[in-house]
Amino acid sequence: MELLKRKRTTARQLFSRACTKIDEMLAESNQTNGLLSERLRAIEEKAAKLKEVDQQLIEAMEEEVSTGTMKEDDFSKEIDEAEEYQEKMVLYRVKIIDMLNG
Repeated sequence: MELLKRKRTTARQLFSRACTKIDEMLAESNQTNGLLSERLRAIEEKAAKLKEVDQQLIEAMEEEVSTGTMKEDDFSKEIDEAEEYQEKMVLYRVKIIDMLNG
């Protein structure tokens, strides 16, 4: 499970960096639709990878909860954190789509 946690940390860092790049790009007035589309694809790919790793980790944690080696509260916290990242993806997707359409 430690390996999955390290993978998740890396995936979260890459996703957060992609979000930062989008914020920087949206603050500029010279972004193009091509660049916006490229950033959207990039963040979607990073979010998909993060979701995949989160799912693997959640499955491993479910096993630990069922055997009593992990507390239910800790498991719930992990689920909440994973959902926060997915919500962040939706937010950034909407931001970019609004810019593409507006």
